[in-house]
Amino acid sequence: MKLVLKNNSIFFIIVLLLTSFYILDTSIYKYLEYNLYSIEKLQLWRLFTANFLHTNFYHFILNTFAFTFIFFLFKNNFSFKFYIFLFTFLCFAVSTCIYFFSKDIINYVGLSGVLHGLLIYSLYLEKKSKLNYLMILIIWLKVIYEQIFGASKQIEELIKAQVAIDAHFYGVILATFIYFITKRYIKIKNNNYKNLSQN
Repeated sequence: MKLVLKNNSIFFIIVLLLTSFYILDTSIYKYLEYNLYSIEKLQLWRLFTANFLHTNFYHFILNTFAFTFIFFLFKNNFSFKFYIFLFTFLCFAVSTCIYFFSKDIINYVGLSGVLHGLLIYSLYLEKKSKLNYLMILIIWLKVIYEQIFGASKQIEELIKAQVAIDAHFYGVILATFIYFITKRYIKIKNNNYKNLSQN
């Protein structure tokens, strides 16, 4: 894949969005957050905007630092267009999965589901090594552990909200799905190119 953003513009755009949403008056949050009943009324923009909202400063900082770490560690694995596609897809798809499969979640904000997806997709693209396989295994074990035993109480106290562990799980599942779909597409495309070259 081509290098993603030689000038890192996409990083600054996303961080600017995160910051802009964070400094909004909290009274506006009710029009942008994920809300089950509002989405049932077809306020579908919430599926996207909810990912940029945060419960407090610690929640905002944790997700912004996590995004920064993931972006600069793995950015060379992506093309500009695909990074935008993957990020946008995960925003909508994670929220959509919450809507269809986690009806107990009425309100949701935060980027953590998207971040889990970005991280594991990035690891799938890395050169295969024992460390890389270990990191992938740790992420899968983490989301499975959360599904069984719940989220860290310390994190919930810090962000003053219940951690949406389902979002983490959906992020990992969706990114894995996209990885195998794109891998298959690239393989077919390369085979077609070889066949054309031979002809």
